[in-house]
Amino acid sequence: METGEQCDYKGCNTEATTKGYVLGHKRGSGDKDSLHLVNACDGHKNSDGFFEDIGCMANIK
Repeated sequence: METGEQCDYKGCNTEATTKGYVLGHKRGSGDKDSLHLVNACDGHKNSDGFFEDIGCMANIK
């Protein structure tokens, strides 16, 4: 993960430490849910609904 990237969770200003996926839909894309790639900090990577990309071992600094 590149240094300096920010956590994508709304209202979080913490530096991201890993990449992963959340299930949801984008506004205007209809009702169909899909996986979205997001950056997460140490706190949010433990959130329900976050799936860490364990195939990318470079996630951890």
